[in-house]
This record gives sequence, structure tokens and C-alpha cells, in this order.
Amino acid sequence: MNPTALDLSAFLPEHAARLAALAQAPPWRAVLADDARLAHLRATLLQPPAMPDPSGLLKDTLLGLNGERVRARVAAGERDVEALAWDLGQWPERWEGPPPPMSFVGIYVTLDCNARPKCVYCNQQPVEGRLPIAAWRELVQELTAREGPKPYFSYTGGEPLTCGEALYGPEGLVRLAAAGGAASNINTNALGLTPEVALALVHAGTARLHISLDSASAEVQDRLAGAPGRFAQFTEGIYNLQLAREVLRVDHPVVHLNCVLTTQNLFGYPDLVRFLLERKRVRTPGAEGAWRADPHYRDLGIHLIPVGGSENDAIRPSADDWERFLTETWEQAAEVWDDYQAARGIPEDQRIGYDDYAFFASPYKRVQYAGTLRDYAEAAAKGVQSTLALGERCLVAPTQAFFLPDGTRHLCGGHAVTRPRRGPEPFPLPNEHCHGCPVATLFINQGVEAALRDQVTKWIEEEGAGQAPT
Repeated sequence: MNPTALDLSAFLPEHAARLAALAQAPPWRAVLADDARLAHLRATLLQPPAMPDPSGLLKDTLLGLNGERVRARVAAGERDVEALAWDLGQWPERWEGPPPPMSFVGIYVTLDCNARPKCVYCNQQPVEGRLPIAAWRELVQELTAREGPKPYFSYTGGEPLTCGEALYGPEGLVRLAAAGGAASNINTNALGLTPEVALALVHAGTARLHISLDSASAEVQDRLAGAPGRFAQFTEGIYNLQLAREVLRVDHPVVHLNCVLTTQNLFGYPDLVRFLLERKRVRTPGAEGAWRADPHYRDLGIHLIPVGGSENDAIRPSADDWERFLTETWEQAAEVWDDYQAARGIPEDQRIGYDDYAFFASPYKRVQYAGTLRDYAEAAAKGVQSTLALGERCLVAPTQAFFLPDGTRHLCGGHAVTRPRRGPEPFPLPNEHCHGCPVATLFINQGVEAALRDQVTKWIEEEGAGQAPT
């Protein structure tokens, strides 16, 4: 393929020019010169399997465990929705028979990192020992061989791309999972995201990449990443992935940006939103002039992550900072989004609000917290904001697992960071290790609790109407 023949019309002109210039650089010219290889890659690439529905899986599992018993209580005349919903969400203390279905499996394939020095906010703790890649292959094969929905695998570190083809090659973990019907995500700093690696990730059927990018300012990003030139390296990795998707003519993997919020980049968020909007696709491939109006298409969307760890107290925003960010700064980002839609010519009746587009971005708007915005801001200033959204139990943990490089298993991402104990853990009730519970877990937990209450309410209404419970 001649680089000048590459169709980049899906992007805004300025970004298309950036990608075209990158395609002319020696690494991409060498890739594009081999038409036979590119044709082979297109013919043999794997499409990412469908993403699991963790909330639906949880509800269905709990209904299978407890539904008959709770329906009997309703039929016997009980009407306390909260008590019945609590009973409906009970996990057994011990499992007998097949293990519960898994919705999410996080694998720390390595804690090694190619970022030297490391990012200033990195608080990853080392572990002794490291399982061979063969052990991770066995785990992936075991979990994908189970009947029923397949788990979502997330590979993280350290820097997982340092594992090379063992992760994304023809016999790698991502392709192994995809062949077994399971989608995969990789968390990466993009330093190793060369043209060849980008093509391999697409070819293996990677569903998502979560790439670290904290600021649209090269100066701020380089300072947070601990070395000059990192901003340019990170963004070139993103552009390499975009080119790889265009060359192989697919939409995967979807790219999300992990942005760790600190005092140094908090109020630059609107500029980061603008930076990414100017670099994302604006047209649906194959549909001339059709706009991506789907709020769930969030390529180059942002996941905001409040900086964690007591060692980062010095760069953690204050309560006043958080309150300003969640009001003024968020509204500024919304204005950027509105201007973007208007500039793209999207009709007003097809536009969506920023809260809908960026639903997964805000750690505050995505879940319900006890108290006021100020209460959240004060908790966030201490790094314990998740405690305001915890329920009385964790429904999610039994259907997920997090493995450290030495094979140690934890029930959740928060425990994999704080590491309260080694070996198997009991199904947890909220405790001192849950103050950093990920927003995604809180969102699922709250959603399933609500779904259980809705199901109980429906059974009560059906009983009152004389219908057979469903």
C-alpha cells in the first residue's frame, strides 16, 4: 500500500494530516510496502467477542441461587422489599459444585515497567515471584472453557506490553481469549505501541486499550510521567494504533484514556477533552457523511481516576479544588463538547449532552454518593471518596478475580492494590480496604442492588394481581 493511498477521511483534516505524515515515516513505510502481508493480516484477524454484561450476569446468578426461596416468601405474604432484596442478593458462604460464573478477570502479567523513571503518582507495590506465561495461558483456557458467559480479561501491570508476543502474538493471551469467546483489554502507557505492536493488537482481536494520558500539555504530561518527551511518545503510540485500525479496516480496539487527576492537571481537563475530540473519528466508516451520534461510542473517551495512595497526598487536590472541578471545570468541558458538536454540523435534535457522552468519565456523576457534593469533595481530598458509595455488601466480588504476577488471587481491584491478605479471601463486606473501590465496581454493585429491589417489587405486584410470579 502506498502511504498516500491510505484513506484517512474519517478524521478531521488536521489530524488526518498528522496520521498521513506518520505513515510516511520509515517504520510505517516498511509496513505499508508489504501488500501481501497486510492482506493476510486482514484475512486472519480476529474480531473481539462481545463484551459481557456484568450486571445481568450477577442478577441472573443470584436469581438462580435465591429466586425460588424469595418468591416463596412473597407468596407467603412478606412485603418488606428491602429484607426480601437482601435475601435475594445472598451469596453462599461456601460454594458446592461448579464455581460461580466470572464476569471480570484482571491479570497483572508483570509489574515490570519500561517507564524509567516511573510516573510520579505510581504507587504499585512489588511482589516476589512471577508465574510463567504458560500458567496464564492455562487460566485463560480454563475460564473460557466453562459453559455460559465468558469473562472480560484485563491485562495490566506494570507495563503489559513488555511481555511482547506472549501477550498479543499468534499464540498470545489476547488471541487465546478471543478464540475462546472472551474479550480482552490492555492497560498500557503506549511507550511500546510501535506500528508492529499496534498491528498485532488489532490482529489478535483486542477489544479495548486503556492508555495513560493525563494532560494535553506536553510540559504537564512530561512532569507527571517523570521524563521529558513522554507526551510525544504517548501520543505517537495512540496515533500508531489509529493507523493500524485504518490499515486493517476495523474499529477495534476501542481506545480509552486513563487520566489520573492531581493538583497539576485537574483544571486542564477541558483542554484534554478538546485535544482528544480533535483526534477521534468523526465519520462512521462506510457511511459517507454519517456522524457518530451514539453516546456509547467513546473512542478516545476519558476515564478520570482520582490519584490514590497516601504517598500521593502532596499532589492530591483539596476539597475546594474538587468542588471547583466538579462544577466549573466540568461545565467548561461540557462547553467544549457542545462546540464540537456544533462545529461538526450535527443537527440539534441529534446532539447529546456531555453527561451522557462522558458518562464513564466522571468519578462523581457515575454513581450515587451519600451526602452532598461538598461531602464528596472533602472525602476525595482524603482519598476515601468511595466510602460514600459503598453499600452494606459487595455483590460483585464473587464474579471477578484479580491475579498478581506471583499468582496471588484477590477478589477485587481495590484489594489487589492494598493486599489485605494472601490466599483466598472470604466474600467481603465493605471494610477499611474498600476506600479505593473502583467506580466501575461501585456502579455495578449499585445497579444490581437496584435491579434486585425492582425484581422483588415486581413479584409483590404480580402476587397482588393474582399473577404467576416471573
